[in-house]
Amino acid sequence: EIESGRTSTISTHYLGFDASGTTLAVPRAHVRQSEAFLGANASRIVSLMDLCGHEKYLRTTVQGLSQGMIEYALVLVNASQPPTHMTLHHLHLCEVYKVPVVIVVTKIDSAPKNVLKYTMKRIKDLVRETSTKKVFTIRKMEDVLTVQNKMDSLLPVIQLSNVSGDNLDLLKKMLYTLPRRRFHEKKMNRPFEFFVEDIFNVTGVGTVLSGFVNAGSFHNSTKCSTTTQQQHVYVGPTKRGEFIKTTVKSIHVMQTHVDHVHAGHTACLAVNLTRSERKSLVPRRMYVLDQPVSK
Repeated sequence: EIESGRTSTISTHYLGFDASGTTLAVPRAHVRQSEAFLGANASRIVSLMDLCGHEKYLRTTVQGLSQGMIEYALVLVNASQPPTHMTLHHLHLCEVYKVPVVIVVTKIDSAPKNVLKYTMKRIKDLVRETSTKKVFTIRKMEDVLTVQNKMDSLLPVIQLSNVSGDNLDLLKKMLYTLPRRRFHEKKMNRPFEFFVEDIFNVTGVGTVLSGFVNAGSFHNSTKCSTTTQQQHVYVGPTKRGEFIKTTVKSIHVMQTHVDHVHAGHTACLAVNLTRSERKSLVPRRMYVLDQPVSK
């Protein structure tokens, strides 16, 4: 990525807001554990998933869009250049997956007025090709409130500059006020279901599974009268279609050690797996369940 200047992998970043909707600045002392600071101090957290824009990595973009429980999509367009064919592909993908779109036109400080006007015209043409929604340009705070509950019929467009800071406050306000589309708390009564998005090895820890809790809840241990027992989980399917019975060594949510996760959490689970068991797993197609799977 450093050499090509193109995003080729999926990465996640977090933006925290206080109760008044103001973004939280992470103090210098907490930079290395910024996620833990936001988890402890923010009243609302927005997860920003950075996907690939280049056609060479379209498969990675489709993967992130399909498995990341994405609620809204920000499609970035360079104000100095008309939207490319990849912008059209990304709008088509969002339409297929029923993900509401906000188009962000960047670098308006360096774009001549006639070029910016042509870029906006091309954006409207592409939206007509991919959707029945009407383009709505965000110019003031009242416009943000207008589109808040009309994302099914309006497609917001925000013009901004990261250099001058123009309209950055409008984008942050929109991220704070957009209503939730997924209510995972309604799935709390279902059996525990953890979608594995990635698997990696951490020195001194072992196998770590990162992903999303889609349903239910999980406590890492149960306290009996005299001892504390670890709960068993089932990881799989393997290449043979089986699930491996194991235990969870630790759970982390936003770099913070916890003993309990529930539906809606993005978490990392450190599990007890041997080298052969790990090799038998199928990456990006796995689940962690708290109940055995019947054949």
